[in-house]
Amino acid sequence: MRPAALAAPLLFLAAVPARPADPPQLPRLAPRADVKSVLDELAAPPVFGADPTPVPLLPFAAAALDPYAPDGVTAADILKEQGKYQFRVTVLRAVKKLRETPAPGHPRGGTLPLRIDAAADGKVRRGLEDAQITAALAAVDLERVLDELTFTARDRADEPPRWRAHHDLVTAQVRARLVLLHEYNLALANVRTDNLPPLPAGATGWRLVPAEQVRSRLEVEKLAAAAADGFRAVAKDHRGTPWAALADRDLRAPLGLAWEPVAGK
Repeated sequence: MRPAALAAPLLFLAAVPARPADPPQLPRLAPRADVKSVLDELAAPPVFGADPTPVPLLPFAAAALDPYAPDGVTAADILKEQGKYQFRVTVLRAVKKLRETPAPGHPRGGTLPLRIDAAADGKVRRGLEDAQITAALAAVDLERVLDELTFTARDRADEPPRWRAHHDLVTAQVRARLVLLHEYNLALANVRTDNLPPLPAGATGWRLVPAEQVRSRLEVEKLAAAAADGFRAVAKDHRGTPWAALADRDLRAPLGLAWEPVAGK
């Protein structure tokens, strides 16, 4: 009788349900204000053909963004002591140029036509020379900015992560914008020389659209490759941050331009 009596408690214990596992801990998210401060510092129109959807303020893990916290030196401080903050001054100037320099699809690119009417006469087409001059001058401005960014890159190791990430991303963006300006100039030259795709029946003209292939000279193709390499490096080196999100967006945008027929109504 004694062995049977001992078996009952064992059966009772076996029936006790297992304690559920604790739910996984969710990562702490970076405050929206911290993400917004990064995006505000880098705010510039995306390249032509890039996704215009703003980068969301959430979710970015706080652990990923913590190393990029500002060091208390404001833009006003930097501009007051430009000799001391030459690296950062160069980045601020580059962002300002990206905001101001006209380019295809840029808010300030209203003088740069993106559409040509099939009925446009020779005088209209010759008038595209003004747009070519505007694009060429914009390219000269950005080439000067790129030279400054390249020069100050030698001081990159002495800067905190936030400013290194700024420099990396902005350098790639300047290269990408330069490629588009060269492609735009070539596209207008093709209009002036009647080197346009044939129009199918009912088409009313041509419009400029993003294209994967860069048709400009070899130096511009190399610039496009350098821009893509830069965006990939930012996405890898600053993974999980707003810099990586912006780099991914810009990397997906084709840097070539091509004319395509516009169908009639």
